[in-house]
Amino acid sequence: MGISAQQEQFERYLNPQVYQRAWNYACRLSPTREDAEDLLQDALAKAYRGIDGLREPDRFGAWLLTIIRNSFLSRRRPDHILLNSYWHELVAAEEPENPLAVAILGALDHLAPDQRELISLFYLDGLSLKETGWVLGLEPPAVGQRLHRARRALRKVLVDTRILGPEPQRCRQ
Repeated sequence: MGISAQQEQFERYLNPQVYQRAWNYACRLSPTREDAEDLLQDALAKAYRGIDGLREPDRFGAWLLTIIRNSFLSRRRPDHILLNSYWHELVAAEEPENPLAVAILGALDHLAPDQRELISLFYLDGLSLKETGWVLGLEPPAVGQRLHRARRALRKVLVDTRILGPEPQRCRQ
């Protein structure tokens, strides 16, 4: 018995890189590994059922992240978005010898949830401004503005905790 066209199309788009990005995002949104597994499973089922409606196949990854986010938000209010300890362990395991990376991860906890999510999608998942905006329901210029504010807030936390020195004075003309 052969596979359906829908299944073939879904399997073609859900490559290991897209799956890993989706898993990491589900982990960052969920307080436990089990919640992340449930969230991802629900999102994959929704994506599978809706694959025929995907108009831009090259945006499958961002579309899947949007489904994950919407599934999460339907379960919880947006102010519960967090970067959980499982995610910290994953990133720390990738660069355990880099104290600045560990410090930055700790500093992210001091940011507003929407800033953590934005930095996570753009820097850690490597989405473009356009893709990040698509996931969050924002236009790219708004993503750029919010990303600027999030970086500024992160820098302030790093300066306040003495991880970074103060910003150098700018020359006046």
